[in-house]
Amino acid sequence: ASKTGMDYIRDTRMCAARLMKNKIYVFNLLSAVTALLAFVGFGTFIPKYFEYHFRQKATSSGLSSLGSSIFTGLGIIISGQAIGKFKFKAKTLAAWSMFIGFLAVLTLVAVSFIACPKLEVY
Repeated sequence: ASKTGMDYIRDTRMCAARLMKNKIYVFNLLSAVTALLAFVGFGTFIPKYFEYHFRQKATSSGLSSLGSSIFTGLGIIISGQAIGKFKFKAKTLAAWSMFIGFLAVLTLVAVSFIACPKLEVY
């Protein structure tokens, strides 16, 4: 029997209700959304950050975002291939995700201390 549009809507609601009862899923979703919003803001202003801290021109600092976007895309593709091939357990993927999250925060904190010496204007 063919499903109607209303059947798909009902099934989607039931699936969403089941997912919202799973605490691990809900907290993982909230953390992913929070991280996404933070990194979108950071990614938007990274060229200005490079311009200010490393005294680059606006044209050259904008190219820095291109490199990070390319490597982010490659990371997503490679990790998707690895997860599909090796079929990791959910706990393993969650632990890896937490490790990478902590590593990203530590890296951002470390990078924030790197800058060219301040110009002394007399």
